[in-house]
Amino acid sequence: MAASHFVDLADDDDAAGRAVFAELQGYFAHSRTWECERMLGSGAYGIALLVQERNARRGYARRVVLKRALDAGADELKTEIAMLKLLRGNAHFATMLASSEDLDEFSRARVGARAARGLRTIFAALRGHRGHRGPGLRTIFSTLRGLRGPALVQEFCPNGTLDYLKDRALKQGLELSNGVLWRFYLCRELAYPAVLFVRACIGFAYPPSGPENVVPTLEEIPPGQAPGDLIHGDIAGRNIVLKNIAIGDEDADAPEHGSIPILKMIDLGSSRYTDNVGKGPEENLHAAAIVFPGDVETNTPRAREDEGPEVRDDVQRRADGGHGHPAGQRGA
Repeated sequence: MAASHFVDLADDDDAAGRAVFAELQGYFAHSRTWECERMLGSGAYGIALLVQERNARRGYARRVVLKRALDAGADELKTEIAMLKLLRGNAHFATMLASSEDLDEFSRARVGARAARGLRTIFAALRGHRGHRGPGLRTIFSTLRGLRGPALVQEFCPNGTLDYLKDRALKQGLELSNGVLWRFYLCRELAYPAVLFVRACIGFAYPPSGPENVVPTLEEIPPGQAPGDLIHGDIAGRNIVLKNIAIGDEDADAPEHGSIPILKMIDLGSSRYTDNVGKGPEENLHAAAIVFPGDVETNTPRAREDEGPEVRDDVQRRADGGHGHPAGQRGA
């Protein structure tokens, strides 16, 4: 497979983010295990940077995303960590590979036997990716010894955001065909036609809470289970990234994406349970309808207020076996 085009999403005018990035570069400069490749992007509560393994064996160097709060007590990044734990195991969300509620835990002088055993367990679980044996990902946090606040390590999707794809096509005078956009929008193998484009929304409605080493699978509606009211809170093209096209078993979690990259949700710091009990699936579907159908039909986003409730009802009917809405809506 051809090498992926790397996308730098950082804002050149973001002075605060650049300052934190420079600080982190100083920490990684002294690491024999990891190096800070570049800044990917920044927002109101944190920054994302690309980290690569040093001296990787057999020509394969792991590249992962490190997210670090701009404020040591950033509630939004802690929220994102909690939400990614809930959603871990879904194929259409960028997988969180490791997390820390407070980097101060890596600054304590006494690690202790239990912590050492825990690290060995993590190393064992994280070895073997494509046959690779290397350091555990939590050693990235050890590199930042002396800092405080939450941080997480996430899978790296090298093809940038959906907004970047559209902007790049526009600058080159290219128009993305409806066929291409609809293939992004639809997941062909979901059996129920009315909900072909909502795998990620199903993931929010039925969060799997998978373990740290889980292999992601396609989102499905569990029979007999009521959907929950978890919402993304900021579904937009800037918060949707493109992974590589699945070839062979490389992306067994998304076998239907053999000709286009799989889309994955990121930036869950605004995620929450909606106050509108029983309306979580509808709110996510409305947000997704604003992002996608406008692009497909007119190349300018517009809300599809007429579609959201109908599609939401289709999701609900499939979960209920056609017998109406259950009384309890909130998921675990």
